Amino acid sequence: MYPQGDVRGRIPLLQHRKALLISTTFFGADVYEAGAKDAMERLIDSWGFRYPGIRSVEHKYFWAVPNVTPETRRHYLDEAEELGRRFGE
Repeated sequence: MYPQGDVRGRIPLLQHRKALLISTTFFGADVYEAGAKDAMERLIDSWGFRYPGIRSVEHKYFWAVPNVTPETRRHYLDEAEELGRRFGE
């Protein structure tokens, strides 16, 4: 149920304490740090998760996935596994 009126009258419907977001990107961090990352975090983290009620949002980026070495990709996978394991604690 959403109240009528502007966004300040909203009632958060999600009662989760936390969310873990993992984004794989096509380009390196420098491209996203120039502005795209802020836009992504505002839209995804804030409007998609915090606004509906999730209190803590952690967002991890794995940069330039198609262009990194196999070793880096393996590191990304290991890190994703550890983040998932830690998230459940």
